[in-house]
Amino acid sequence: MVEGIEFRSATILAYKWKQWECLEKNQAIIYKWPWKSVQDDDGHTWYRWDRMAVCEKTYKIMTKAPYGNSMIGVEPLQEVQETIGFDCSGAKVFRSPKETKQWVQRENTYGEDSCDSGGCC
Repeated sequence: MVEGIEFRSATILAYKWKQWECLEKNQAIIYKWPWKSVQDDDGHTWYRWDRMAVCEKTYKIMTKAPYGNSMIGVEPLQEVQETIGFDCSGAKVFRSPKETKQWVQRENTYGEDSCDSGGCC
């Protein structure tokens, strides 16, 4: 107590990210918990378990503290060499698994009669 007034202290931890250009690297973020949806300072709305297309900047921010425990980062199978600008206006954009995997086709290892080759299941 200080002069009859109860005194308490608090520590506030803040993060400030440097700003850089939004570039397309075929990355995605999946928000996993705890709320149905959240919104970041850039206007992105993250819906639980939706695979969202993001720029490289947003990917780096959302996969590190303090957000990393709530987000799953999805890197492309093959690194993107030539980057283009990414519209990071906050619009909801789903990232197809085909984009992340860059249209990789798996080899059919089950034979001609399998479901993958049009056979009966």
